[in-house]
Amino acid sequence: MYYSEDGASFYEGDWVQGIKQGWGRRVYKSGNVFEGQWMNNQRHGQGTMIWHSLNQRYEGTWENGVIHGFGTHTWFLKRVPGSQYPMRNEYTGEFVNGVRHGRGKFLFAGGAVYDGEWEDNKKYGWGVFTFKNGRIFEGQFENDHMLDHPTFSMDGTTTPDLTGIRTRTPPGYQEELMSVKSAESKNTLGPSLALNIRHLLDEFPEVDRDEEQNQVFCVVLRHISHLKRVYTFYASLGQEEVSDHDNTYIMSKLQFWRLLKDCKCHEKGVTLAEMDRMIARGKSPEEIHTPYEQMLLREYLDHLVTISYHLYQEELTEDEMATGRILATCFSKLIQNNILQYAGSVAGNFLYEPRRAVNALGYMEKCWEIYKLQCRQRRHLPHEPSMKMRQFLWMMMDYKLLNETLTSGQVLRILSTDDPKVSDGEDCNLELEMTFLEFFEGLIGCAVKYVTEDVLKNPSPQASEAGSQGGDMDESIASPASAMLHSRASQMSARGRENESPESASPDLGSPMARASTVDIKHDQSRKTLDTQPSGVLSSSHTDLNPVSSVVTQKVTSEHSPDHLKKSSSVTVPLEEDMSGLEQHRISMVSMGPSGETLEEVPDEEELEEDEEVMDESDRQFNFWTNQIHLFFIRRLFPAYEHMEMLKEETVRDRIRAAEEARLAAIKAEEDARARAQAAEEEALRKAQEELERPKTSETDVTAKEEDEVATTVTSKPSKSPPKEDRPSRKSRK
Repeated sequence: MYYSEDGASFYEGDWVQGIKQGWGRRVYKSGNVFEGQWMNNQRHGQGTMIWHSLNQRYEGTWENGVIHGFGTHTWFLKRVPGSQYPMRNEYTGEFVNGVRHGRGKFLFAGGAVYDGEWEDNKKYGWGVFTFKNGRIFEGQFENDHMLDHPTFSMDGTTTPDLTGIRTRTPPGYQEELMSVKSAESKNTLGPSLALNIRHLLDEFPEVDRDEEQNQVFCVVLRHISHLKRVYTFYASLGQEEVSDHDNTYIMSKLQFWRLLKDCKCHEKGVTLAEMDRMIARGKSPEEIHTPYEQMLLREYLDHLVTISYHLYQEELTEDEMATGRILATCFSKLIQNNILQYAGSVAGNFLYEPRRAVNALGYMEKCWEIYKLQCRQRRHLPHEPSMKMRQFLWMMMDYKLLNETLTSGQVLRILSTDDPKVSDGEDCNLELEMTFLEFFEGLIGCAVKYVTEDVLKNPSPQASEAGSQGGDMDESIASPASAMLHSRASQMSARGRENESPESASPDLGSPMARASTVDIKHDQSRKTLDTQPSGVLSSSHTDLNPVSSVVTQKVTSEHSPDHLKKSSSVTVPLEEDMSGLEQHRISMVSMGPSGETLEEVPDEEELEEDEEVMDESDRQFNFWTNQIHLFFIRRLFPAYEHMEMLKEETVRDRIRAAEEARLAAIKAEEDARARAQAAEEEALRKAQEELERPKTSETDVTAKEEDEVATTVTSKPSKSPPKEDRPSRKSRK
């Protein structure tokens, strides 16, 4: 049953006499989902509720539409920059009418744990509080505070001074600490970061392998914080900030390529495709150059060590070779000369800005199909499909995408922007291999050059002929066919229309169904940069969310404004029926300090006006860029690709048809030959039969002829004259 015209709000499940009863799934217009048991049109029994807009989840018992009984409530938070672990608060225990009441255990995002009694969402009664440093307090709680220290405030994310508080060391802690510090443990990085460089160690004498491995571990430990920040930074490129509520991004091969490009590793005389083959252990040929491959942090470290060895081993001096730490020296050179100097300065044509990255990646899947189509199998091992710069230029010519604005020389200049070895203005090297990142970056660069501002402003047939060699461009950019690009352009700035704010990381979180939010977040329009701050975090538009923030605000684009791509306003998001029966609150932009105090900032009006002007200009440039790539991909490249594929399919069908016709003709010719042979055989048999029958017929004919001749002779012979005496004499006759 649908509750909205667009089908976004609906129920599917069991009904009894027109009411929801039994097992069912309810999807609300806000995107929130409940799946579980129903009774009398209310959530009742076991069920799971997911508040996508609040980044919260509850699984447990319901009663008359309210959380009641035993269950688990989870609040997903942004993780701390530089950390590989997700941040979340989680309570498992008893609920009464939607609040924590009874026995329960609360796991705080910062690592602290409270296990004890609750009353009205507050710690009340006997409980055990374990701080994140391992110290334990056990005693009475009242009104969310320790009874012995009523002024002591804690939120589980910070470790305050515990000198005046009675705490104890957790059991087994000293034994565990001693085992960790034991010299018998060789995995100094921990089990999650154990390097797998056996393939490199096999190239060294067996007596040197342990020393090489230990020295590499030392280099990794020395720079592990920065390497983690680099991993986190590049793993977040192209990710929508609201797409992953716990911010646990995993680096893809596409992002790894961008890291290698930014660090200028390809300027060491090795292409990205060759680096792919360096780290392609255990992969099939089709998997070597895929941009969708994901790599964990330890795999990322393995790949960096492997690539550093191949890049720098020939540059080592004799003294460095004699030290017995060749791998460590190569890795140190890569970190010092490439990663520390250049990582974070994102170049290219789209990944440097979040909105452009999200927009461009919407065309990635189709472009990946085109890339695979243009690849050819290499003659050398491992015989994987690969593409060269020459094939890229041929593709542009075959698809008729070159014109007066985008010439072949201009294409070479676009490709050489990220790789100077392609062309130096006089000579060019079209035999260089291209990964999909270079292919995709090249297409976006061509799109910006191909679609000029005059073409967008004057989409007339004359402008179309001047700007393209195929297709028509006389359709207005403001037409319904291009509405999607305006929607895509404003996706990053208007995605919070129905988002409620997540709850605070403090213990007094309350029920998510009792909250609505006022949303107001600005987009960072500057290029992403990675700088080491005093606190050791990265400067990025994807970070800087306080894990103990009580709310998250977001900017909403007004759909009722005629110029909705430039103007925005703060709105209060109404709650849907899944918030019914509970108190609604209006939450402003605040954050909670370590002691629970409220921190609120009121921006200066002049700063807001300046920011609005900058946002307007930035939005204008972004929308123009969005129109360019939309027009190039949707109305030029993809139709040309589909047309070419249609021609190829038609050619294949013609070949199949011709082969079928040839087969049928051959069959018919064979049948005709067989018929002729059979006819000839029958004729031969007939003649042979005639030959066999011919002698008998001749003898019969001769005998009959002789008899006829004899009869004829007898019949025609005159009869003998009577005797002389019987003849009358002439005289007597007279």
